[in-house]
Parts: sequence; C-alpha cells; structure tokens
Amino acid sequence: MPQGRRGPLEIAASLNDPVAQRQATAERTVLRQLGGFCNAPLAGYATVGDDGQITVRAAAFSPDGRVLIDAIHTGFGPEETAVTVCRRLIRHGARQLGPNAAQANEDDRGNASR
Repeated sequence: MPQGRRGPLEIAASLNDPVAQRQATAERTVLRQLGGFCNAPLAGYATVGDDGQITVRAAAFSPDGRVLIDAIHTGFGPEETAVTVCRRLIRHGARQLGPNAAQANEDDRGNASR
C-alpha cells in the first residue's frame, strides 16, 4: 500500500462509534444469554449516559403477548450489566413464559439463575 493511504480495515475502524459498540454489545448479550433469535419474544435496549454508565433494559414476553417481564440495570460493563438484567428476568419467571421466551441453558447463561 502506498505511503499515506489507509487500508480497508483502518478505514472501517475509523467509522466505529465506541458508544454504539457498547450498546450493541449489551443488546447482543441479552439475546445470547436468553437464547433469543429474530422471532423470539425478547427485547433488549441499551443506552449510555454522560457518566459513561450503560443502562440495559430487557423484556421477555409470553407468546401471546399478554405477559411481560422486564428488568433494568445500570453499570459500567456492557456484558456484565446485560447479564445482571437477564438474571433478574429469569428470577422473575421469564423461563416459564413458554417456547423461545428465555430458553438458554445454565451453562450458556453463566449460571444466571443466581
């Protein structure tokens, strides 16, 4: 590559938004921890405050939409904060909502039933 020219990876890295990356990491962690996929009745949403803390809100729904269990937690690490929210959902019955509403097994959740 000629001097002064940037390669595709360097260009792509310059487009990264660190805040959006933290939010996406948290939201993806919620789906991974709860066994979510594109048509699972799950939701995860993350925001980052001016103080750098990340707030993750997640919800699990019954297949018919009549029951909603949601949780929210604020912390600094996107994955740790998301796992805490998932543990709360499971503790409050997200697994009992029906098929695909929080089907991760104990190993995949990092012992989230605590």
